[in-house]
Order: sequence, then C-alpha cells, then structure tokens
Amino acid sequence: MIGKAHFLLLLLQAGLAQEWKVRIPDEVMVHKGSCAQIPCHYTYPSHLTNQPRIGIWFNNDKGETSSTAFHSKDHSRELARFRHRTWLSGDLKDGDCSLIIKDITLEDAGPYYFRIEFDNVNSYNYLPVTRLHVSAGLSQEWKRDTPGEVTVQEGSCAQIPCHYNYPSCLENEPRNGVWFNSENQKPRAPIAFHSKDHNHELPRLRNRIRLSGNLKDGDCSLNITNIRREDAGPYFFRVEFENGPSFNYYPATQLHVSHFTDKPMIVPEEIIAGKRVNLSCTFNTTCSGIAPVLTWDTPTAVPGSVSNTETQHGVTLIYTSVLSLIPSPRHQGQTLTCKVSYPTVSSEETLTLTVQYSPQNLSITSPAVIKASSINIIEGNSAVITCSVESFPASNLTWRHLNVTLNRTSSNNELWLEISSITCMETGDYQCVAENEHGIMEGSLTIAVECRDFREWKLGFLVAGITLSIGLSGFFIYKCVRKMRTTGRDHSAHTKDDNRNTPGEQSDRSKERRMMKEETKARRCTHEYQEIASENCESQKRKVEEMKTNHHSNANQDNDIYANWNFHEEAVYGNI
Repeated sequence: MIGKAHFLLLLLQAGLAQEWKVRIPDEVMVHKGSCAQIPCHYTYPSHLTNQPRIGIWFNNDKGETSSTAFHSKDHSRELARFRHRTWLSGDLKDGDCSLIIKDITLEDAGPYYFRIEFDNVNSYNYLPVTRLHVSAGLSQEWKRDTPGEVTVQEGSCAQIPCHYNYPSCLENEPRNGVWFNSENQKPRAPIAFHSKDHNHELPRLRNRIRLSGNLKDGDCSLNITNIRREDAGPYFFRVEFENGPSFNYYPATQLHVSHFTDKPMIVPEEIIAGKRVNLSCTFNTTCSGIAPVLTWDTPTAVPGSVSNTETQHGVTLIYTSVLSLIPSPRHQGQTLTCKVSYPTVSSEETLTLTVQYSPQNLSITSPAVIKASSINIIEGNSAVITCSVESFPASNLTWRHLNVTLNRTSSNNELWLEISSITCMETGDYQCVAENEHGIMEGSLTIAVECRDFREWKLGFLVAGITLSIGLSGFFIYKCVRKMRTTGRDHSAHTKDDNRNTPGEQSDRSKERRMMKEETKARRCTHEYQEIASENCESQKRKVEEMKTNHHSNANQDNDIYANWNFHEEAVYGNI
C-alpha cells in the first residue's frame, strides 16, 4: 500500500515538472552603450495562475543570489551597477519574463538566468542560462541625419535639419535635447539650446532659438530666427535620457551666414486701362519663426487696395500680398515696388506698369498753317500732312480720301502723307484712322486747293511772247552787224592796196581806226531789247552805210568821217 502511494507521488511530481518550462535564447549580441533585451517566456503549473509571484534575474550560472541583476519586488537587492538600468518589458502574469538592460557596459557581459518565486515551496530556476556578449564598438542604433553645412542669409532664419536614432529600449524614457555652438563637447562649451533649462543658453541666442520638431519622434531640427553674423559656426546635438545614457551626435554642422539677397516676386499680369487688375507679390521661405512683412510702395497717381495671406506647402511658407487697382493710360510707365522686411534687413522688387489702352489724342499736323482743321495749298505745289496718336500697343494707321486708302502702316503711332503737284481735283477731306485691339479713333483735315485762273495764264503767255520777240530781234541785229564788219574790212583792204604809195597813207589808217571804233559801239547796242535801243541801233546802221559810201566816193578826203554822226551818249547797248 505504501509502495503504491509513493508511486503516485512520483507521477504527480513528474507531471508538475512538465509545466515548468522557459523559451529563452542561448546568446544575445549587443554593442556597448546600447540596450540589451533577453527575450523570455515561461510556463508554470496551472494551479498557481492566480498566485502572486516575484521575478528575479541573476547574472551568473550557479544560482548565486548575490549577483542579482533584477528583482521585481525589492530593487535594493540588485547589484549597484544594475540598479535603475534593468526592468522587465512584459508582465509576469502573462508569462513574459523578458529582461531589458540599458546603457550596456563591457562588464555587463556574462550568463543570465530567470527565477520565479510563488512561495517558499513553489519556486523555480529556469535553466540553461543565456550568455550576453558585449561588443566594444559603438552601437549602430545611435545615428543622426544632419547636413554637413547650412548657408543662410543675414536677417532671415536658419533651420538645421536633424533626425536621430537611439536604442529601442529607450523609446519610452524621458529625455532632454541640447545643441552646442561648438565642434565637440568640452568644459564650458557654449550651449545654443537646452530643451529643459533655457537659462543655460547663450544670451545672444536666447528667445531666438527653438526646436521645430518633437524629440520623442526623433526630430531634433533646430530653428534660429533673425540670423546675425555672429551666429555663424559649428553646431552639434546631444540627447540626454533621464536615469540613462547620453549621446553626442558628431560631426557638427557648420552654419554660414551670407548677405540678404532673397527678393519678393511680382507675378506679371495683363494690364488694360479701365479694367480692375490684381497684382500679386509673393515671398517663399522655409522658416516658421518671425514672419516677413510684405508692403507695396505705389506713387500717389496709382491708388489701390492691399490684402495679405499666408499659405504652406510642405515645409515652405508662402507669403502673398495682392494689390488691386483700376489702371488708366496715365499710369503708363509708373513704377510699383513690393518690399519684404525682416527686423534687420529688407529687399524689394520693382515693376514698371505697361498699360494697354485704345488710341487717343489723335493729332494731324502739316508744315502749312492749319486753320479750323484745314490748309490752303496752291495748285501745283506739294502737300505734306502727318497723323500721330497715343496708344498701346501701337495702332495701325490709315490715310483715306473719298473712301480710297492712300497710305497705311502697321504697329506705328505715326503716319505721314505727301501729295506731289496737287491739283484742284484733290480738294476735300482727308481722314486718318487709328486702330488697335482695344479700340478705334478717327480724325480729318480739309485740303483747299487754290486753282490758277485765265488771266494768270494770259499774263504768262504775254510775258513769254515779249521775251521771245526780244530774243529774235537781238538775233537779227547780230546778223546785220556781222555783215557790216565783213563789208568794212573788205573796203579797208582795197583802199590800202590802191593808195599804198600815196602821201595820205597815214590819214587813211586813222580813218579806218575811227570806223572800227564806231562798229564796236554798234555791237554794244544789240544787247538792249527795249524800243529806244532798237531805234538807236537802226540809226547807227544807217550812218555806218553813209560813211562807207562817202569813203568810197572820196578815199583821199581829209575830213573826219564821223563829223556828221549824232551819237547818243546816254543810250545803253547790249553786248553780243
């Protein structure tokens, strides 16, 4: 009977033994400075399900209680080097005994095993152990993504993008973020930003610097407003977990500060006189600190209303200012200026207004005197008239007379018309038509032609007849004189031959010279075309003939052949 009872007890113990089980890895590899997690799931007899329990992790493989790494009920029993660094990631009631060790050091390496205690009777050591291996290299979980350098403009704002990684076991741990204005951490390194205590920050950066993201989301991006020249330099980020590790993320980011050159942009629009137009000025920035101010500088001749808006597309902020106005032709060439301003710097963009408008101020001019929109031109002369107009775009100009196009030009605000040798038939109105895509305008000028009458033609013919008569008279006189000269020379030669050896030879020569002088005087009279000159010439001709006759009749006469000559001293004679 006793033997049977002992057998049943052994079977019960064997059955219970089958319920004490654990799933745990043999080895775990971690890096120094990271977090280590030893996955652990255990089972126990079902009759202990509702019993309180204590979970203990030991850092040995011999069951020594002096090397406690974690104690769920009394942390004072833990080794000093593990205190505040170990905890369970799950709930013991759910069979989760996974151990987490943060900020791993080299001496944390070694064997680890788990023990459960329900009461003094029901306790169990889950073996075999798990060996933790610690690498001296830096954990790959400590990473950051920041640019090597950032260039910003003076007066604007700067953003240093930053995203950091850390061991997953620290995910729920409270932390602080610190930015240093230095290449690396050193005693009294200048602090640019401190998420917990702003009193540690540099006075020149205080109230101008902040984080643009959430440290819990791994966003450590830094934003500095109203950038100054002295803000240039290196910046690096450091994370500090409370009761845990801290880490400096190197290398530092170099911040460069340049002159402010960003300008606003005025969006071009078609501007038509008389139609309302909205001109937009925009300025884009990625800074969400101090907002820039957009203003319009307009001349008094260009009044309008202004409205400002702010929109965001991704990380870009778009500031817009809209100027609404109704332009007129007098606004042509006026300038508008859009200005963007920060507390210490500003820039601007200028737009010259190009206003489109229909033709206006059409004028017609002429070298001739214009009276009451008309000019007087003498028949046969030339008439020149010019048409000009103001418009944009330039107008197409056309000159018309009696619905007939006389001249035309395209895209030109001036057109002239010349009428050569104008006749009485061309008297009338001349129209100038100016047209562009916005309208049409017309002007006219009357040309009055002064025609020549019959009396003017009669006088012209009379003058022409007198001129022709005088010309013919002169020609015949010339022929007569030429004939007399030829006759006189022949007679003189004959006399010389007959009387060559006579005593009165010298007297004959003298007479011949006087006769030649009279012939010269006769030649002069041929240039005079009036009646008195003609009569004198006829008289001279008769006397010359008489002299020649007398000379032939008495070649030896000593008297002067000009003794009976009546010469008019006051007469004017023409030169042949």
